[in-house]
Amino acid sequence: MPFMADLNPPTPGTRRAWQMLGAHAQSILEWALDAVVTIDHHGKVLAWNPQAEKIFGWTREEVVGRPLHELIIPPSDRQAHLAGLRRFLLTGEGPILSRRFETSGRRKDGGAVLVELTIIPESTSRGWIFTAFLRDVSELRRVDAALRESEQSFRDAFVHAGTGMVLTSVEGRFVQVNRVFAEMLGYSEEELVGRAFNDVTHPEDRKVGLDALRRLLAGEAKSEQIEKRYVHRDGRAIWVLISPTLIRDAAGIPVHFITQVQDLTRRRNAEEALRASEERFRTAFHAASIGMTLADLGGRFIQVNRAFCRMAGRGEAELLKMKISEVTHPEDREESGLLLKRVLDGSRESGDIVKRYLRPDGSVVWGEVRVAIVRNASGEPIHTIAQILDITRRKQAEEALHASEKTYRLLFEDSPNPMWVYDAATLQFLAVNEAAVALYGYTRAEFRAMTIKDIRPVTELPRLLASQKMTGPHYQHHGEWIHRRKNGTELSVEVSTHGIRFEGRDAVLALLQDLTEKKRQEGHLTQAAKMEAVGRLAGGVAHDLNNLLTIIQGYGQLLSKKLARGEAAAGELDEIRYAAQRGNSLTQQLLAFSRRQVLRPKVLDLNVQVANMDQLLRRVIGENIELVAALDPRIGRVKADPGQLDQVILNLALNARDAMPSGGRLTVSTGTDVGGVAAGSWVTLEVSDTGSGMDASTLSHIFEPFFTTKEGRGTGLGLATVYGIVQQSGGLVRVVSKPGQGSTFRVFLPRATEEMASVDSAPLAAARRGTETILVVEDEPRVRALAVRVLREIGYTVLEAEDPAHAIRLAETDKREIHLLFTDVLLPGLSGPEIARRFTTARPRSRVLFTSGHFDSAVPGSRLPEGASFLPKPFTDDVLARRVREVLDAPALGGDGS
Repeated sequence: MPFMADLNPPTPGTRRAWQMLGAHAQSILEWALDAVVTIDHHGKVLAWNPQAEKIFGWTREEVVGRPLHELIIPPSDRQAHLAGLRRFLLTGEGPILSRRFETSGRRKDGGAVLVELTIIPESTSRGWIFTAFLRDVSELRRVDAALRESEQSFRDAFVHAGTGMVLTSVEGRFVQVNRVFAEMLGYSEEELVGRAFNDVTHPEDRKVGLDALRRLLAGEAKSEQIEKRYVHRDGRAIWVLISPTLIRDAAGIPVHFITQVQDLTRRRNAEEALRASEERFRTAFHAASIGMTLADLGGRFIQVNRAFCRMAGRGEAELLKMKISEVTHPEDREESGLLLKRVLDGSRESGDIVKRYLRPDGSVVWGEVRVAIVRNASGEPIHTIAQILDITRRKQAEEALHASEKTYRLLFEDSPNPMWVYDAATLQFLAVNEAAVALYGYTRAEFRAMTIKDIRPVTELPRLLASQKMTGPHYQHHGEWIHRRKNGTELSVEVSTHGIRFEGRDAVLALLQDLTEKKRQEGHLTQAAKMEAVGRLAGGVAHDLNNLLTIIQGYGQLLSKKLARGEAAAGELDEIRYAAQRGNSLTQQLLAFSRRQVLRPKVLDLNVQVANMDQLLRRVIGENIELVAALDPRIGRVKADPGQLDQVILNLALNARDAMPSGGRLTVSTGTDVGGVAAGSWVTLEVSDTGSGMDASTLSHIFEPFFTTKEGRGTGLGLATVYGIVQQSGGLVRVVSKPGQGSTFRVFLPRATEEMASVDSAPLAAARRGTETILVVEDEPRVRALAVRVLREIGYTVLEAEDPAHAIRLAETDKREIHLLFTDVLLPGLSGPEIARRFTTARPRSRVLFTSGHFDSAVPGSRLPEGASFLPKPFTDDVLARRVREVLDAPALGGDGS
């Protein structure tokens, strides 16, 4: 602190003055409330009172005589202090002298101290001295700063508070309002200041506000909290919570009210909404069409609605005394309890369960239950709420559906017939059964990646797409289709389709029947019918032709006996006879494929038959074809006509030869393995070649008469003859062939159980002549005339009848003994066997010999009796004579006399 002092050294006079001054000032210095410091004009300390010691921390002894600037003046102010001291001593001017000001001082410990000081200069005999009166104002200024800061904080809090703040005079007028309060009422702050608070208070709430202020003024309360309504500028009511506090001055006199105003509009609206929501909940709870319950955490019902009462079959009062477990089916209680536990422990906010409720009458109600936790404001669970949908009917429907699905599995999955379902729009397969998988060769996964177009040949697609234009729930269609398997083979199927709903979409259910076997059988039946028709035609032709050939051969032989060998006519007659024999061979083939020839079956060894054909086969097939025989010695015996069996082997060999024009291998084998083709005991004859093979179209026609692939060659009767002989022998024929892979014909013949008959090595020729009486029955006049002439020429007495009626009359009226009845089998009106039956009934000792150009099993009574004697047409006179003699000389066999 700047002091100015006398610069001259003291004299004895001045010393006495100083002493006087010291005595006077000492008392002042000791008792002064402020620090008093005196320095001389050199700036050295002369006086230092106790208060100075307290403020600056230096003792009097430490400071007296020392320069003041080194003790209490901050380093930053020292130069100014010394400069001011010099300026005063030189000019007598000191701008800071004799006035009060604040500055910083320095304590002994280096700390700063804020002081308020006044410096008084005084001229003495020893020079100028300077006395400073200092007061520590550090705490005062700190308090002032804190007060200012508090006031600023209050102002900031008032202005920027998140709630409304109001400063009101004790008379009830707004002194200050903040922005929040002003906006709350729709005014500016300036518009509200000076107005009475009752001006914006709802009329019904003014008294409430005034009463609260009176209580505060009367000291009855330190603060108040009341809810009231202000009136917004737009006229609507604003609910607020006000908290007024009375502010008094230091003397306790009321100065103003400060009030915090909290807008309760949202809370009030929320409370109102909550009340409305609770009311709606109560209404919805009790009026809900599904069951609803509230239960405490122990599972006891707190509230139940009418729908649940109906479900449970109990009244509300009864249920409110019960727990959830008491109305739950015993088998579902554990699962229901576990669900509630999971919801309560917080692992799930809600949970669903399907359970059964038990009614008092013992009936069961199925419920689909959703349980949730209801929590309080603290988040603690207080009870559970459940919604229960009665699904009893649905469960019953599901059980019915389950039964229906079981039936569906039986009808669809386990059906032996293929079935599938496809999308009506995309034609995509949706489901297929096992039978379809087995028939078509695709897996279920492959089916589901396909459409129904993928199993159709290209030629079927237009028809398929046309059939799909009319679909829907009532769609039905029935028809035959060609489908294609996975391996590329085609099959015929009969398809019945019905429109259905499947997995939420329009679909079509298809039921299929494999017609392959049916078509094959129909083909066989058609073929058989065709063969039958052709056979009838051929049989009729053969019958007439055989009659003609009989006449030609018979009269030709008679004529040849009259001509001497060597005559020109004899050679020409031989040509006629040769042509007749060729015609006979042709008629035998016609009869063979039409199965109208007369077979003479015998028990024989098939291996022997094949072996006996070896040389003949080698000659007819040629040297460029290798013949291989593979004969199984274990095959047993068959019963067949040896000659016809040879014809079968020969025809098959010739067919194979024609299929191998460049040579190859022909294999003839026997065996017993039928490969499941037919049931029963069979012997097989197999003829295989390595020839050109046949396609499916050719295979379908090979057994048809007159069908041939040899342009300009062959009669087309070879395989038809094979088929007819085998069929007439009770057997089957199967063919396997592919183009370029050769062909295999398999003949199945029934295995014979009888023993083979012994064969005479040299049978005796029967005598040709006789004297017995013979009745000839023949409707063809020329054949009858030939037979009568031949028999009479060799000594027999011959009676003749042109029809059955005539024959019966002769049998009944002629008194002569008739030794032999020689009759045609097929006659108008009555068959030969029927004539024989009547004839032998009247004449039991008579013999019978039948003749015919063919047999027709369709003619009633045309079947010959077992063991009957037979002479096929055409015949020569020698054959007729020999056969008649054989029958007459043979032992009697039965009632037919043969």
